[in-house]
Amino acid sequence: SVVICIVSGVQAFLTAGCSQVYILGDETICTAAMEVLRTFLRSFGAGDSVKDLCMKQQLVTCKMVTDEALHSLVMSIIGAVVASLLSLQMVVESAILHERARYRRRAEKAK
Repeated sequence: SVVICIVSGVQAFLTAGCSQVYILGDETICTAAMEVLRTFLRSFGAGDSVKDLCMKQQLVTCKMVTDEALHSLVMSIIGAVVASLLSLQMVVESAILHERARYRRRAEKAK
């Protein structure tokens, strides 16, 4: 549980840092920046299409980090809910076993 909280905190920190570097978060802005670079650097991209360059070279890292953080957060929530339900089931089963033992002892004393 503590590890999940630490990982979530690190992911939130990375996601917050990405919002300040807007080129890394938006594919259209990244593509526009690559087109500007290509105008004065002829060999930039070495024949790759500028439109595919940002996704192909994984230049929109913030978008990927945000998507992965969302996926990780959803999985963490699902895991926490399942763990809570299993813990509740264990508590209920333990209470049932305790009550059975208590009533069994009570019935043995009554004989």
